[in-house]
Amino acid sequence: MVCLSNQSELFSEQYLIAYMEATNRKELSFDDCLFLFKKEKERRIFYSQMKDFSSLRRIDRTLGGKNKIYFVFSKK
Repeated sequence: MVCLSNQSELFSEQYLIAYMEATNRKELSFDDCLFLFKKEKERRIFYSQMKDFSSLRRIDRTLGGKNKIYFVFSKK
């Protein structure tokens, strides 16, 4: 689903934001992100950029005894 070239490797966060806006979602689970970034190269780029997201905030929730990661829009 994601086509990454040398230029678009910088846009993991923008891709997630565009997907959230297009599907009218307020949050994405980590599993949703793995679904969007299917190829190993795409996932490595996503993992490396997660900590640098400025418009999305990471939330850790405990559901059913397991930690789940979600991304929501940062409040500005």
